[in-house]
Amino acid sequence: MDSPPLGGAINPYALAETLIGKRIDWNRIERPLELLERTLETPADRLFDGGKGSPVFALQDSILGDARKPSKRAKKTVPKAKTIGKRTARAAPAQLQLRPLKAELYARIRPELRQRLIDMIVPSVLPQLVGTEYPGATWTDPGDFFEEGTEFGDPIQGGVGDCWLIAAMASVSLSRPYAIVQRNRTTGAGPDDFVNMIEFADTPTTKKRFEVTEKVPVFNGSAWPLFARSAEPGEIWPCVYEKAFAKFRSGNLTDRPDIRVLHGGSCYHASAALVPGTTPRGWSTSGTSADDLWTELRKNCIATPSSNGPFMPLTGIHSGRAISPITAWTYGNAEDAPDTIAYDSTTGIVGWHCYSVLGWITRRLPVWVRGQPSRLERYIVLRNPWGVHEGVVDTLAGDWDSHEINWTRTTPLNTRGVFAMTIESFKRYYAGMGVAS
Repeated sequence: MDSPPLGGAINPYALAETLIGKRIDWNRIERPLELLERTLETPADRLFDGGKGSPVFALQDSILGDARKPSKRAKKTVPKAKTIGKRTARAAPAQLQLRPLKAELYARIRPELRQRLIDMIVPSVLPQLVGTEYPGATWTDPGDFFEEGTEFGDPIQGGVGDCWLIAAMASVSLSRPYAIVQRNRTTGAGPDDFVNMIEFADTPTTKKRFEVTEKVPVFNGSAWPLFARSAEPGEIWPCVYEKAFAKFRSGNLTDRPDIRVLHGGSCYHASAALVPGTTPRGWSTSGTSADDLWTELRKNCIATPSSNGPFMPLTGIHSGRAISPITAWTYGNAEDAPDTIAYDSTTGIVGWHCYSVLGWITRRLPVWVRGQPSRLERYIVLRNPWGVHEGVVDTLAGDWDSHEINWTRTTPLNTRGVFAMTIESFKRYYAGMGVAS
């Protein structure tokens, strides 16, 4: 059985950049939500929750169809982790049937902007031998495949609802960096005459190969990609992988597939496709306790060494990093959750959205009352593939230390999309967690 689309939220920051016509450093904008509201003509309380006409979820109803809203009673009986993994063992995010999609947008958006958004968002249904062109963009090679080593902070989602794929790319970059590779062959005598060969797993035991050039859609007169981009200036591997995955999903035989066919998908199946030989497994949070979610998270991570060696310190911070690509996804909208939650600017969590799971942090608080046990706080470290817009519910300030092969990386929390929230709040706000191993 193929997995239903677990996430498909479009990056509103990328949409706003397209409408404004220039690149924006959102981490330096004093009030980014106000700029989003003005540009997308949608109130902030509608922007991040499905079913409210936000451009972020314009294709949600069209993609999900009959699977749009399970009942609360149905959610309470969702089978636990391992049954989900067995029933969706295919690594086949490309198997969704392509069909015409219809955008649904907030009624107060002006007709001119509404049509622009529809043109930007809705994919074309084209013959396999026809390439795609985008208004205001050209297919150009904007940089080098790699500038530095593969890093989880590289992939940034663009103006298409493939949060599931970008989150998977980041998770794979962290846990299996050697899976992201450049393999090419020459096609002529010129310096730009070459193609890259990229492999994706079609099932846990079979692979498909795709050849693509490094030409991707960029804004006219710039080197800024229209869709996926890297946080590393001049680096383009996320764009090239996204382009190859669009060929995987659509079956398009040209070098210009429609990237918009990537709206909606399963993040942990995408992880399995990016790392051939792995099998996807998923856990429903409503059918799994916080303790069990924590156990599964820890099973797929390696602890960061401390001055105490392998032993947990009696007080203070301890952490770990994912060694298999782990991702998580939220409910289609806040009303789908068993608990009362909100997907808005007060929580920082986005509905129908996929996140990378980077690792964990524990904080053991000292004993202040004699005879009382110390208190252990457990945090799951997440990354929003937008590269901004962190969660703010029960989050931790400070840094996250992660053990690499021969060094320790220190990543600031609550910036560039990375944050750590308690496992108990994660269970409330997120619908599931998955891994490819």
